[in-house]
Amino acid sequence: MKWLVKPSFLLALLLPGIAFATRAPQPQAQPLPQVMTTTGMKFVARCSDRAFAKASNPRILAIRCAELLDSWRIEADMRVSVAESGRYEPPAFSFVRGSRPAPPPR
Repeated sequence: MKWLVKPSFLLALLLPGIAFATRAPQPQAQPLPQVMTTTGMKFVARCSDRAFAKASNPRILAIRCAELLDSWRIEADMRVSVAESGRYEPPAFSFVRGSRPAPPPR
């Protein structure tokens, strides 16, 4: 027995998947750390909307800002853990830099 499928039926099945695949991914807003650190001040100074408007290549600025944000989160987590426990516990391996961040100054 042959299965005869009309091309229009196949097209109707495939169109939603094709439309979904061609849509650009929506960036998700990520919350900023609640603790201000040195890296956080650099992030605020260098990664404003005005800086993106003036940038000749916003993609490079976005990559640099993402790196600063990751470093800021690591520093903020370290400060919070030291404040809560009273001692420094090094974070797990960081794939962003390839090594553990330096411990906070005493």
